[in-house]
Amino acid sequence: RMLDLFVYWTELDKLHQHLLLIKLASKEKKLALKARLCGVVTITLDLAKQCINNIDLSSPLLQVLKIYATNSSNSLSLVKNGVLNLIERYFSLYGKQNIAVFRYALEPYVQRV
Repeated sequence: RMLDLFVYWTELDKLHQHLLLIKLASKEKKLALKARLCGVVTITLDLAKQCINNIDLSSPLLQVLKIYATNSSNSLSLVKNGVLNLIERYFSLYGKQNIAVFRYALEPYVQRV
C-alpha cells in the first residue's frame, strides 16, 4: 500500500510540475530553448510515453511538448525521437474523446510539415 501511495504522489508531482511549465510558458518566451539546453525535452517525451494509459497526466505533457516544439530544433528532435508515433498511439487509445487536446498538441507539427 505504501508503494501505491508513493507512485500516486509521484504522478501528482509530475502533473503539477508540467502544469507550472504551461503557466510559465506564457511569461517566458525562451522556455523551449532553455528546455533543450537543460535536456528536459527528451525527458518530457519519455514521461509522455510512460503515461500513455493515463489521460489526466498525458494532457499536460502533450501541452508542454507543444510548447517545446515552438523551437525548430526541438521539433526536429521530437519528431526524430518518435513524438508523432506517440500521438498516433494516443489517437488509437482515446479516439474522439479528447480531440481538443490532440488538436492543441498537433498544431506545431502540422505547421512545420
